[in-house]
Amino acid sequence: MIKSAMIRFDKLLGETPKAFLLLFRDGERWVPKSQCKRFITNKKLGGNVILPTFIINDIVGHDINEKGFDETLITPDWVVEHHTPDRVEPKENNTIKRLKK
Repeated sequence: MIKSAMIRFDKLLGETPKAFLLLFRDGERWVPKSQCKRFITNKKLGGNVILPTFIINDIVGHDINEKGFDETLITPDWVVEHHTPDRVEPKENNTIKRLKK
């Protein structure tokens, strides 16, 4: 499961004290500054920003964990994998002689 990802944008159109107005392929979006990490911009080439998945899902229009994503636009930053740990059986005699009084 992807928790956050780096997304490429085409242009920084505007800025307020609390949000950025970014131009993506499909249109303009306001993105809160509090959710942005590693915001990098270049006036000619656009830029990159790391955002949580729920904001990227809103930008893309579908859940990137279920339907996938465009690898030229989105690069996963933080992926959580679920697993079950192996069960370890206790030893028969698990006392330490040095600790006994």
